Amino acid sequence: MTHDPNKTEDKPPVFKAWGIWYLLVAGWLGLLIVLFYLFTKHFS
Repeated sequence: MTHDPNKTEDKPPVFKAWGIWYLLVAGWLGLLIVLFYLFTKHFS
């Protein structure tokens, strides 16, 4: 496998498009924020 410096678009791992990764990461961060909020409300 050789590296082509002229190739600008790489395929994302696992999914077919990078947008799916962006949504997954944004959703994960949103879930963490909600869970930490609930954790804080419960123990304060």
